[in-house]
Amino acid sequence: MSRVAGKIGEWIDRASGYLLAVATTCTATGVRMAMQYQLEDRSRLMLFFPAVLLTAWFGGVGPGLFALGLGAFLSAWLLIPPANLINFGDRAEQVGTVVYLFVGAGIVLLVHREREEKRKRQAAQEQLERLNESLEIRVKERTQELETANRELE
Repeated sequence: MSRVAGKIGEWIDRASGYLLAVATTCTATGVRMAMQYQLEDRSRLMLFFPAVLLTAWFGGVGPGLFALGLGAFLSAWLLIPPANLINFGDRAEQVGTVVYLFVGAGIVLLVHREREEKRKRQAAQEQLERLNESLEIRVKERTQELETANRELE
């Protein structure tokens, strides 16, 4: 039974990253749609970068890339006129989408590398603490041996 519960827990952990991707990307879409009159046709994809960053940081690579793709899709579907049709716009809009995808992929890669380095640092810190504890035990044992040897010599 605990094996099934463990698998369910793993699935929930994975799914939560993708749910975070949907939530952050939909929030960015909503904010961008609310600012449509102020921004007009400028910076359609700018608000999706924080969604990609947050999702990659808390969810990992897969959810981060999913947020990246979802942002491009929602922008093409809802933000580039005509709305409700998948449209990548004119050449400038297409170049902006390609730049968004490359920069977003770079963000996901950098966040992944940072998370991996953090895991390595934590593992090294834990190993260092274990080695320190074993060294302290060896020092106490050796001190006791030396005290015993000194008493025998007296």
